[in-house]
Amino acid sequence: MNAYLSTGKMAAHLGYSYDWLRKNKHRFTKGVHYEQAPGAHPRWNVEAMEKWLKGEPVLDPQAAKILETVLL
Repeated sequence: MNAYLSTGKMAAHLGYSYDWLRKNKHRFTKGVHYEQAPGAHPRWNVEAMEKWLKGEPVLDPQAAKILETVLL
């Protein structure tokens, strides 16, 4: 199970400002880097955001399943 943080806590965890993360949310993939129910604030996926910070690729779950099937 992945841990999720609020925007403020995720920004602090990564060393970015709250405003930077909020204004740049469009750079990230919903369902991979964050989850957001209608009318709710985003909850950021800690593992995916740490990989982004390190420059590691992060696949969306559907792409990962397809790749896993092809590589078997």
